[in-house]
Amino acid sequence: MAQDRPLKVLVIGAGIGGLSAAIALRQQGHEVEIFEKSRLASEVGAAVHLAPNCTALLNRWDIFPETFGATVYESIIFRDSETVPRYQKYYEDERTNWQAEYFLVHRVDLHSALKDKALSEDGSGVPAKLHTSCAITDVDCNAATITLVDGTSVTGDVVIAADGIHSRARKSVTGREVPLFTSGKCAYRWLMPTSVLQQNPETSLFAEERGQVVQVGGEGSNGEFRRIVFYPCSNNAIMNCIGFVPTQEVGPIQKGLSGYNQSANKGKLVKHFDGFSSPVIKMLEKAPEDEVMLWDLLDMEVLPSWVNGKTVLLGDAAHPFLPCKYNMGQGAAQAVEDAAALGVCLPAGSSPEEVPLRLRLWERCRKERADWVQEVTRIRGRDPSGKDGPPQTSEQFAAAFKECVAHDAWNHAINVSIGQPNTAMATQTKLSISEYLSSPSSTEAERLQSQHHLVVNAFGGMLLCPVDLTKPNFCALDSCGADGFWLSELREELAQPDSAMLIGTDIASYPPNGFAKNIDIRQQNMMDPYPDEWTGSFDLIHQRAAVAFFPDWTKALEVTRRQIALLKPGAWIQLVDSVMLAGEASPTDPPSARFFKTLGNCMAALKLNTHIGIQLGKLLQEAGGVEQVETKAVMVRLGKGAGSPELEELGYEELDKMIRLVAGAVGRIEGLKFSKEELHELLESVREEAKTVGFDMKWYAAWARKSL
Repeated sequence: MAQDRPLKVLVIGAGIGGLSAAIALRQQGHEVEIFEKSRLASEVGAAVHLAPNCTALLNRWDIFPETFGATVYESIIFRDSETVPRYQKYYEDERTNWQAEYFLVHRVDLHSALKDKALSEDGSGVPAKLHTSCAITDVDCNAATITLVDGTSVTGDVVIAADGIHSRARKSVTGREVPLFTSGKCAYRWLMPTSVLQQNPETSLFAEERGQVVQVGGEGSNGEFRRIVFYPCSNNAIMNCIGFVPTQEVGPIQKGLSGYNQSANKGKLVKHFDGFSSPVIKMLEKAPEDEVMLWDLLDMEVLPSWVNGKTVLLGDAAHPFLPCKYNMGQGAAQAVEDAAALGVCLPAGSSPEEVPLRLRLWERCRKERADWVQEVTRIRGRDPSGKDGPPQTSEQFAAAFKECVAHDAWNHAINVSIGQPNTAMATQTKLSISEYLSSPSSTEAERLQSQHHLVVNAFGGMLLCPVDLTKPNFCALDSCGADGFWLSELREELAQPDSAMLIGTDIASYPPNGFAKNIDIRQQNMMDPYPDEWTGSFDLIHQRAAVAFFPDWTKALEVTRRQIALLKPGAWIQLVDSVMLAGEASPTDPPSARFFKTLGNCMAALKLNTHIGIQLGKLLQEAGGVEQVETKAVMVRLGKGAGSPELEELGYEELDKMIRLVAGAVGRIEGLKFSKEELHELLESVREEAKTVGFDMKWYAAWARKSL
């Protein structure tokens, strides 16, 4: 059953990954506490890339980088050590195909926006609680317990270890020390006003275009991997600068609190680039005297797993990223993707018992993807001579970059959770989650349970066909019923329930609900053939709220005939469905009519068959091989007048979750023209109508007996 209380989530680390996880899980209704080892007086670091795959997820959380000084990434230029242009690319054409904007943003501004969203009283869910100066010393992964440096222990339902490349939690998750090793390169970092470069005739070429990433040196520069990269942030007013040099030239580098904040000598920085042209040296000399920091570029082996019990590693704690030669801009993005996928895999209603399995599901969503992006980044960061790794062509990188920024971590996680490998799986004969308007969460399972009780009450029982429930070894299939509620109630009606074989199939894989052992919940797309061994095995097949997914009448007949083939001679099939007609809503229509037309329009935009429910009897007759076809239609009351306070409450629950389906479709389904403001006004009117007068929704049923 769905969990009555939210999960208690303990997040270690209040960096980009930790705060993103707090936002994603707060918005699922969970209680989140964040434990940060620093005082968080000021976030360190300089600037970061927000690639389209990252920006799209931030937008989903109502975070818009353009509101806090983000600079649009317009172009990139490579200059050699003499500042001669070697390559330049503008992203104007590619931008039209990106899922969201590509920004360059000051890390402090991004961090502040994430912190505000996680901790603010505004927004979905309960605000996260932030504890600063709370370093952790140990994690009990199975108990979801963290131990703080003062000896205090805190127990939750899940632990998210987002404590960076120097993670203290990593050893607890992996069971061993995982050594970090130098990449052989380190980076000097500093910020300076863009105007400082623009005002000098020699250095102005480094800031001549807005939103331009500039690389000087690198490949072909003295035969060494030595380069400077700089790009603007803070509305193009601040230039973020990074100088990459061999670590052996620098000597020992102390590990600071975050890895970013060891002070460096500006004179040594300039000396590293002896031999570069005068404009480069002058640019380096303009670095603020006391604000140059040194950063050792550390790397780590690829971990076999990020999950242990109820604890998971996230962001750099799981997969640290190096800056690369042609920047993939994925360090922050991969942490945000991790967090977004957690929001999918730990939805509202998840129970503590489900957490270990759900974290494994999350790892399936994320690990292959992050490992691949990490390896592409490593390859691009290698010595251009190829001495420490195979080179990668510009064409290969362009293809990898395109694939990288096109990824939708949210919908990918949804599709993985229902057994679809990616969002491109929807075809005329297969369904994907983009057609299944809601994600397969415990919340969606609750909606189906409410629907189940309302429909059963309206029809006067769960069985309309006269099937014999007294026989032993009774076999039943609930098609598109992986929520399991219908089968559970059927089991209670059987004379010999322990000998029964009860199977529920669905495209969706719902959270485990503690059903009886002989209730077998399986993922099975109804468009796909059933296992051969099922042929002629079932005494009863039931299906509810599924026929709209048939793209046409031919496919509906094909699937129905396959289901009839699964029945024993003389066994029964029962179909139950509603009709959700699309159409233009009139201002004079009651709110409920406008709402149902809007839901119908959502379904029509997804190429669903919104009227086939009224033809269930015809469907069984034309499928053939059956006799005694009968039909029935009833009104299901939603809200006031449903017959009892319990049914009224179920109606409110069903309606509220249907409203969420429509609300989630705005902006996601092409062809659905509805502003958020218009939708909000309509949904509030529908709720009010349900509470004051109530309204009806028509349902249809048809059943038939397989011919002997």
